[in-house]
Amino acid sequence: MSQEGCCCKISISLINHMTPSGMISWKAVGVVVEGQPVRIRDVNVWEYTWTQLNEPSVELPHPSYPSQLHSMSVYEIKAGGGRIRFAAGELSANLWCFYVPE
Repeated sequence: MSQEGCCCKISISLINHMTPSGMISWKAVGVVVEGQPVRIRDVNVWEYTWTQLNEPSVELPHPSYPSQLHSMSVYEIKAGGGRIRFAAGELSANLWCFYVPE
């Protein structure tokens, strides 16, 4: 399954991560070139201001290369009258990966 606008096909899988408040499962959304549309709940996150949450970063695997772990910061945007939480990280120069909590 691939995300519209993503530059790579990814397999969707759940990754579990322990936080102080308990276990969180993360689902890969996509890998895109910076600024290329990536939609989370039908919202292109690049069109909003990201607020980095006061949470530790999460170590998550590259969706196409699961043996490669990357540090992802947890962000939130305000859109459509609500809040959207996601993890994102720059895998290499201008190449970003996005995850959402399950």
